[in-house]
Amino acid sequence: MWLDAADIDQRRLGGCTGNRYRAWLKKSVGRLKASEPTLLDAIKALHCRLATTNYDGLLRAHMVVQAVTWRNPESVAEILTSETHDVWHIHGYREDPESVIFANAYYNRVKNSDRAQFLQHHAAFADTLIFIGCSADGLADQNIGKLLEVVKYPCLCQPGRFQYLRTRLTSLPWMRTRSGPKMRVS
Repeated sequence: MWLDAADIDQRRLGGCTGNRYRAWLKKSVGRLKASEPTLLDAIKALHCRLATTNYDGLLRAHMVVQAVTWRNPESVAEILTSETHDVWHIHGYREDPESVIFANAYYNRVKNSDRAQFLQHHAAFADTLIFIGCSADGLADQNIGKLLEVVKYPCLCQPGRFQYLRTRLTSLPWMRTRSGPKMRVS
């Protein structure tokens, strides 16, 4: 499983507090740039709360706001109540390596954080979620996958609320078999 390989890689890089791990995050996702900002412009035009499972700062930089991680639940709550317009990095942000959900142990940390799970469930029940460009693997992970299992049942979501999944064509069959009546997959 890829998480086992991630565990090995993270240990080799000195763990989440290691300088080599921090440098690797900076060199990999820290260097990402939007070559075509059209999608980011469209997301910005939605004027909605934003969350991402990506570690990079593309959304944050384009929106000219701060990155907030699951390690700061008070700031996440401010996003969910529209007190701020920052970007919620559900699986961490590369400039806060201890927040990055990269290996088994870190999935367990976020799964076992009552506050992080409460805020994710609150967002899923109170808002319409749009998952853009997600792969089947990304939506089946130990954190978001569990959340989607809960919200696919109509009795748990607000009337008239749907969750939307926009994905690659190769992931459509898998997602359609796992989505409930409150999810629109395309």
